[in-house]
Amino acid sequence: MTRAEMLKELKAILRETSVDAAWGDPLLLSYMSEGQDKFCEETGFIIDNSTYTITLVEGQKSYLLSDRVIKVLNVLDGTTMMGKFQETDTYNQKFYAQEFPSQSVSPYAFQLDKATGYLTFYTAPLAADAGDELTLRVWCYPQYELLNNDVDGAGTNAEPEIPPRFHRAPIHWAAFKALTHHDFEQEDNVKAADHMAIWREYVQNGRTLFENMTARRHEVSPSPIYTVR
Repeated sequence: MTRAEMLKELKAILRETSVDAAWGDPLLLSYMSEGQDKFCEETGFIIDNSTYTITLVEGQKSYLLSDRVIKVLNVLDGTTMMGKFQETDTYNQKFYAQEFPSQSVSPYAFQLDKATGYLTFYTAPLAADAGDELTLRVWCYPQYELLNNDVDGAGTNAEPEIPPRFHRAPIHWAAFKALTHHDFEQEDNVKAADHMAIWREYVQNGRTLFENMTARRHEVSPSPIYTVR
């Protein structure tokens, strides 16, 4: 489905017309965009091993990650996978410090919890490393959001980047959000609960597909239970 088709279906669900635009296109599009991102958070989609890269700069250890990245899974220097450690991993920190006490080697490991939103390498890149491009394998949100100004130049023909069978998931998330407005004319908790139930079914099916496609389970952090009273 294209973004235009999704918006049309959402409006039909909400019975919104150009004469009676209770929510308006910008708000509904933002809800659908949020739904697409939430689907990725809940299911493990999307795994990308080619879009995100880092170009090394001499002496620079830390690099800002795209806000579309949920989690960096691996860093590859060509076909070589780098090591990984965390701030709390004192064993690895001591090991690295003893093994490589000076800045005489190229980056060999990365850390994600040194600073929020940054990836840090150990050791700092040397002059010989400057300009080298490292590839990130990431769990990420769709590269483009379903908004007016961020649709990869495709305008209303933009499509969600999640698998086609789940394109209606963002629609039901958007319907849930729209119908839980604290407004007596817009709020409908009964219908909102119905759309949340459909959303959850799409999420469960998405998790199952992801696990089958990857032949393993991917750790995702489930959202809090949404209670509609």
